Amino acid sequence: MLKALDSPNLNVSGLKGTVAQLIAYLGIKPEPAATKLAEYLLTNRLPITKETIQSALQWLKAADSAEVGLPVIKTMFSATAFCKRCI
Repeated sequence: MLKALDSPNLNVSGLKGTVAQLIAYLGIKPEPAATKLAEYLLTNRLPITKETIQSALQWLKAADSAEVGLPVIKTMFSATAFCKRCI
């Protein structure tokens, strides 16, 4: 079951605080790669579940760099959403 979280008030907690709350809520280890990934997913308004962030994090760690890997992850999310609309 998916759960939509309340939209964070970025003026109060800031993006970094929201990222920290998200990582804690999902039970993800708060490491730099996870923080960067969560920030990227939130900033680009991509869907986030514990499973998708764990898979993306594994893939990101195998990539040459975050700067290369993050746009690819965004493309994968976009392609998946597009394919689901086609069905």
